[in-house]
Amino acid sequence: MSGPEDGICLPGGRSCLARLRCCLARTPDRRRPLEQPPRDLALPPRSPQGFCASRHFSFPEPHPLQPDLIRRYLYVASHKTNFDKSRNIYGVRPRQWRARYRDETGKEHAKHFARKADAQRWLDEVTASMVRGEYVDPRAGRVTFKAYAEQWRTSQVHRVTPQLTIESALRRHTYPTLGDKPLSAIKPSDVQAWVKRLSERLAPRSVILAHGIAAGVFKAAMRDRLIASNPCDGTGLPKVPRQQIEPLPTETVWALVEAVPPRYRALVILAAGTGMRQGEALGLTVDRIDFLRRVVRVDQQLMSVPGRESFLAPPKTAASVRTIPLPQVAIDALAAHLAAYPPSAAGLVFTTGTGAPVRRSSFGDVWRAAVKAAGAPPGTGIHQLRHYYASLLIRHGESVKVVQARLGHASANQTLDTYSHLWQDSDDRTRTAVDSVLSADYVRTEGVVDGRTP
Repeated sequence: MSGPEDGICLPGGRSCLARLRCCLARTPDRRRPLEQPPRDLALPPRSPQGFCASRHFSFPEPHPLQPDLIRRYLYVASHKTNFDKSRNIYGVRPRQWRARYRDETGKEHAKHFARKADAQRWLDEVTASMVRGEYVDPRAGRVTFKAYAEQWRTSQVHRVTPQLTIESALRRHTYPTLGDKPLSAIKPSDVQAWVKRLSERLAPRSVILAHGIAAGVFKAAMRDRLIASNPCDGTGLPKVPRQQIEPLPTETVWALVEAVPPRYRALVILAAGTGMRQGEALGLTVDRIDFLRRVVRVDQQLMSVPGRESFLAPPKTAASVRTIPLPQVAIDALAAHLAAYPPSAAGLVFTTGTGAPVRRSSFGDVWRAAVKAAGAPPGTGIHQLRHYYASLLIRHGESVKVVQARLGHASANQTLDTYSHLWQDSDDRTRTAVDSVLSADYVRTEGVVDGRTP
């Protein structure tokens, strides 16, 4: 009879462990992992009746939309360190439940559960998602965020400037943190922590931009059924401080005109007198100016992209295509400019000394020097001339729709959000309008109480 160290003794002089050793010797696949059944329990070919038969049990093949539930095989322990409370006296794991199904492509998926109710609940959820068309392959989200984002970025239909913005935001702010993680492994808490770190070193608008691009990538992954939900939903974002636009004084505008080189003075007057954006003004060609009708047509802008020659492209939005009335001061400045500096071969009004298009970077150096020489507030950009133009229209009583059309805003809400504080004098006009009608009647009926003279 074996000693106590060999295990529990049974009648016949053999211990449990000795008996298990005999079983294991007859089982060639005793060390196969838990998730894979031994070869003697492998499923035989499908029978003509549509069932898979085994010498231990039989069960039907799963249908893509009808997952099945089968009882899992028993696994025999391979060494006595596995002889613990989770097994019975023979070292065998308790009976478990194995749920499996086939997806739309015919691939089989399986999961093991200790309780039948849990296995059935899991199958019900999978079946419901298939019926609703929301099924997501658990293995599809293994692709990394960077690999999928690059595929998404190159397939988007964007203008040149948004393309550069998206590429830069992903490369500088998103890939260092989320790039190497699988899509399915990124949780909302990971996104929130990433936004928190960005907020410590970037402005709120930059953080919101980076988060919006990442949310677009996850949204596309949901449409491709790589993930079930968007981890960017519900993320707490920093608040953008609301700053009121303070237009430049007219004296500062003229100081800037005098501070820039003579070649660019008409450009400054045009921006202040029409509200054109920098790219729209630099991309102005002679054929877009109608000196007889005193209007200018805005339907293109000059694009400056690193590594490429400057080129003409459509304006920022469809609403940016517009016709702007030309004031006389702008007409005179343009006429004098064209007389002194002939347009380029492509018809560009504003060019460099060599006749090439004016790049944003080169004009930026000229503008910053002019701001300093004119004594304008530090950080004043050429876009401030656009705000100056809007303030002139508002000051002289132009409506919101007119200001929106002149500036090329997509909606009146955008105009109001930017310049609503400049309509403060409307309160005085309201008081004057009401007093002009009611004050005369009040004087005429003064002293009358309840229709009777006291």
